[in-house]
Parts: sequence; C-alpha cells; structure tokens
Amino acid sequence: GQTTTLAPTCNLSGVDEVAGYDYAFKFYPNPAENEIVIETEQSGTKENVVCVYDNAGRLVQKQTFKQSSVTLLLNKIQPGVYLVKINDSRAKKLIISR
Repeated sequence: GQTTTLAPTCNLSGVDEVAGYDYAFKFYPNPAENEIVIETEQSGTKENVVCVYDNAGRLVQKQTFKQSSVTLLLNKIQPGVYLVKINDSRAKKLIISR
C-alpha cells in the first residue's frame, strides 16, 4: 500500500479569531518591530507551520519549524494588525509598528 504524508498547513477561514483548536503557543514582543519569537508547548520532530495573515485574510508570511521555538522575521511586512496561526490553531492578533 501507499502512504500519503500531508504537509502541515494553517488555513484561515475568514479572519475569525476563534476558529480552530486551541493550540498552545505564544509570541513576543507584541507590538513588534522587525521580529517575533514564537514558542510552542510542543517539542519533538513534528513539523509546524506558522502563518501570518493580514486583515483581509491574505497570507503574508509562512514558515515551517520543528523546534519548540522559532524567530520570525517581520521586516518585509508593512506595519499594521495581523493574525498569527500555527497549524490549525486559533489565530492570535499581532501588531507590527515601527
């Protein structure tokens, strides 16, 4: 038999902050300038995907990581309000100000 491996995704159905399951993660600083550190309660070899969406629900940044924390560079994103998701988590609000 064949085995199909699905890559992790983080879908945003609208910009609803309560959609998705409550995946335990945090990020700081918020408001941010050029980068944030994202920490998850998950460690090991599972691949995670962090996605940043603008207010219109457009994906503006995506990065995969396997460790329990990752630094996400935001220097190419315009200042404003964004939503951060890991996999299919609830979205959390991020403010970028410079």
